[in-house]
Amino acid sequence: MPPLVPTRRDQPVPLTFAQQQTDLFFDDLLNAGHWNIPMAVRVSGELHLDCLRRAMDLLIDRHEALRTTFVREADGYVQAIRPSAPVQVEVAEAHDETEASVLA
Repeated sequence: MPPLVPTRRDQPVPLTFAQQQTDLFFDDLLNAGHWNIPMAVRVSGELHLDCLRRAMDLLIDRHEALRTTFVREADGYVQAIRPSAPVQVEVAEAHDETEASVLA
């Protein structure tokens, strides 16, 4: 077996075999926006917002899959792995003074 070597990340990456098998669904899914699923979380008690932001930034920086998008080119789709960027976290106060909603 050949040794594993890092792939260049400064250009689009070919789809994996498993991703190629789902190629027929990409047009529908990408156009419908099903790949972008925002969420809200209700938090009780004290929220350390700086710690939450830092943890999310580290998670996204470590896992390329969380930064990967699919781009259509002339020959089909490719993976485009985006550089890490700080997570935008919004806090909205809830009706109860001890609870807040965190939107990521």
